Amino acid sequence: MRSVFFLMILLVLASVMQANLIGRKQAAAAKGILRCKGRPAGGLNVKMYDHDTFTPDDKMAGVVSESDGSFNIAGHKSEVGAVRPDVKIYHKCGHLLEKCYKVRIPSEFVVNGSTPSKTYPMGTIDLENVKNNC
Repeated sequence: MRSVFFLMILLVLASVMQANLIGRKQAAAAKGILRCKGRPAGGLNVKMYDHDTFTPDDKMAGVVSESDGSFNIAGHKSEVGAVRPDVKIYHKCGHLLEKCYKVRIPSEFVVNGSTPSKTYPMGTIDLENVKNNC
């Protein structure tokens, strides 16, 4: 009986956390330039996710890279603990099938609130030379 009650409490807490009813808003932003074989990689999907250990990652934002390969992405999430944002870049550079390259935004670029005050500079990334790690 106690284990059933404990399980119910855990399920309620998990549901409340998943619905963002508790926790604090945290925001992050990143910018960069994407290349494929040295040429601008426009039209690529760039998404930001909060990395979660025991549940699926939560999408924070999504953009498409500009024709010159540049992108700016910003998102926010309510979380009890610290948000661990990843930027995922989806591409086919040098491949027939879509690949994904992931970069973790350092914690010093995560701020409290829904508007980021700092932007993580990812620099220029040539997707031909990266290890696909999503």
